[in-house]
Amino acid sequence: MGMQTSRASTNAESFTVDGHKGGSLAATLYSPDQPGPTGTVIINSGVGVRQRFYSKFAEFLRSEGFRVVTYDYRGIGDSQDGSLRQLSVSIHDWGSQDFPSVVDAVAARFPDEKILLVGHSFGGQILGLARNHGQISAMMSVATQSGYWGHWPAPRRYMLAGLWYLLLPSLTAICSYFPAKRLGIGEDLPAGVARQWARWCRAPGYLLKDVEAHTSNRFKDFTGPIFSLSFDDDNLAPERAVSAIHELYSGAAVERRHVRAQESPPGRIGHFGFFRLSPEHELWEDSLAWLKSV
Repeated sequence: MGMQTSRASTNAESFTVDGHKGGSLAATLYSPDQPGPTGTVIINSGVGVRQRFYSKFAEFLRSEGFRVVTYDYRGIGDSQDGSLRQLSVSIHDWGSQDFPSVVDAVAARFPDEKILLVGHSFGGQILGLARNHGQISAMMSVATQSGYWGHWPAPRRYMLAGLWYLLLPSLTAICSYFPAKRLGIGEDLPAGVARQWARWCRAPGYLLKDVEAHTSNRFKDFTGPIFSLSFDDDNLAPERAVSAIHELYSGAAVERRHVRAQESPPGRIGHFGFFRLSPEHELWEDSLAWLKSV
């Protein structure tokens, strides 16, 4: 797999990654000013989140000496080519094909640099799906959780059950894709992604049954350190769900930090707010220190 540069600017360069079966992924490379970067950080997006959402945090890491790569999964943002109704891709494909293609491209272009992963939500779940996760030295997971609805407290768990059992399958069947934009919950999703995601979220083991049907379970084989950040005002990643997904990484040394509301300054962090913080915020400073230490 390789990179093909398409446009350059002062610090950010747009490029494409050769993906599965001749497809391509839109990506951005943020390069530090000083030579000899600290390492390369790949940022894995959440479901239905475009790579540009992470540009502020990517620029922060770049300014601190890291090389940073963001990208869109197939069917999302700049990696959408044509109608979603015609796109055949699953959420498992995003983790087992798209993400590994980016890892391969980064390793080929910067063979002497360590590769670190920052995974937001779903982006931290898929390290265990990648055949080449051994090339990742460490992961910082942000609001990464199991999606099984039973991990949520009542009454929200019943709202989520309605989403996974009824609303998402029904709308996907009607539209031949999931119209998330109309509902104000992110980017539209290809039908294969939406259906499989709903199936995962209905199962107590979340993704494990589908994973073991397609590939071996690689979660337990990852042995690098993991720093997990989660937030008690995040109604999309309650502490129980965060614990459940990190238990799958049984071979890794997992450091958990669940941020209580009283520990953070006024203002909600929630599921997305970490990436909207400022370089002066304690959570960004602590994250930077951890990434530099591994």
